[in-house]
Amino acid sequence: MSCTDPSFFGQKKPLEYRISPDVLIKITTDAPRFVLGYWSIRGQPLRMMLSASRVPHWVAMYHVKEVQPEGWDKESWYKDKAWMSEEYNPFANLPFLIDTQTKIIICQTNAIYSYLGKELNMLGSNKIEAAKCEELLCEIYDLRNVMVGFAYNKSVSGDTAKKCLKSGIIHFQKFERHLQNYTGRSKGFLVGKRLTAPDFHLFEMYFQFDSLSKYYKIDDIALEKILPLLAENFQTFQSLKENQMYLNSSDLYTNLPFNNPYALFGSDSVTNGIYQRGKGVTKEIGTILLEFDRK
Repeated sequence: MSCTDPSFFGQKKPLEYRISPDVLIKITTDAPRFVLGYWSIRGQPLRMMLSASRVPHWVAMYHVKEVQPEGWDKESWYKDKAWMSEEYNPFANLPFLIDTQTKIIICQTNAIYSYLGKELNMLGSNKIEAAKCEELLCEIYDLRNVMVGFAYNKSVSGDTAKKCLKSGIIHFQKFERHLQNYTGRSKGFLVGKRLTAPDFHLFEMYFQFDSLSKYYKIDDIALEKILPLLAENFQTFQSLKENQMYLNSSDLYTNLPFNNPYALFGSDSVTNGIYQRGKGVTKEIGTILLEFDRK
């Protein structure tokens, strides 16, 4: 035990030092304000939100490991979930957010978006914009559930992929009308003139549905043709300088799959197809240090 470890002096470890993820990415060498925990997959735009804010934070990733012949091991997460739910939050789940200042653990995706939005000034500039952000977050989560229902189904096909896309389009068309009618916003943003929490989640969901369309070659449901304003907004948001560190990071984004290995879409990080048991890329284990671009 190191003498720098608080438990060496009989003190209880701070929350951020109690977790035992498979991978811990420390972004900046400063003490973290936040620690965000989730599976080691790409589909977690809360990481993108934290990265864009440039707040010192850690990213905890939990692997789903193969157990032969057909099982899956989530033990690394279950170990942390046990003490979190017993001592801090009975609703402990992934994702979780540790606020090292207030010493709380927050769970549930939209609760974390709202909390970070307020703490990072990413939930609008007034109560009306804040309400719109909350509304959009709920709608995006409904959209997310469409994709989750498809990707984690017992079987998938071109026909079910097309059905998933059509269901997603119903939600996307609402955002298309929002972009057309909502006044007072700047290009690339859903609300107001700066980044807000729903921007990040909608970006990820547009990317996933667009990837689904391309993977199954469903050319008659091309998002950029059906949703021109949303497609333009996606491209503009993607090009923002605040998002470049995250989007270009192999540790946080480019080398990760959309979904866990038992998903039937987006579980292979290269093809976006199905993960092949026994043939997956060996995942890193340990601590990774990253720094914000100081420019």
